[in-house]
Amino acid sequence: MTDSLFVKICGVRTRGDVRAAVEAGADALGIMHYEPSPRHVDADTAEQLVTWIHEAGSALAVLVVFDMDAADAASMAQRIGADALQLHGHYEHSDFSAARAAAPGLKLWRAVSLAHDPEAHAGAFGDDLLLLDAPAPGAGQRWDQTQLHERDRGPFVLAGGLNPDNVAQAAESSGAIGVDVSSGVESSRGVKDHALIRTFIDKARSVRKSAAPRQS
Repeated sequence: MTDSLFVKICGVRTRGDVRAAVEAGADALGIMHYEPSPRHVDADTAEQLVTWIHEAGSALAVLVVFDMDAADAASMAQRIGADALQLHGHYEHSDFSAARAAAPGLKLWRAVSLAHDPEAHAGAFGDDLLLLDAPAPGAGQRWDQTQLHERDRGPFVLAGGLNPDNVAQAAESSGAIGVDVSSGVESSRGVKDHALIRTFIDKARSVRKSAAPRQS
């Protein structure tokens, strides 16, 4: 098992994005299926992106949705060949159970803000991975991370307002096992900057950790 920080690049939209992220060493790539987002792609494009990710290397292809019916989202993720489904929004434990029933074997990632669930803990909803994000995901806004240390949360991935300049410090101070970035590696909303992706991953790789999200 590697002791390098787990790195996810979220909101890839083109084959060039995929190639840049995989070649830079990303562990996972997020595909956004949420129409209000500038990073949204339709189902056909999402499936093509999954294919490109798998052709490019060993990075995980993660379907990312917001407040979509959990079972429907899981079925879609399975249909397009994604390795994991990341659920953002107002989900209950029962939603994760429904997603698990709809797509057995699919990894389920729970993305939540401590502003919405101050007691968030890895695995509490039957999730395979906990991602702690800002109250407004994808907006590039830093958030108050003092709550992180108020209780044991288990292993988690940190997101929200990260960029090449702050990722190393944020990861070290938070104790996260991984980091997730979207707007922090963009030249404009929804447009990935491949040089920033490489720099972000290089900076993240400078941080050591003791565990990693389960990928098998």
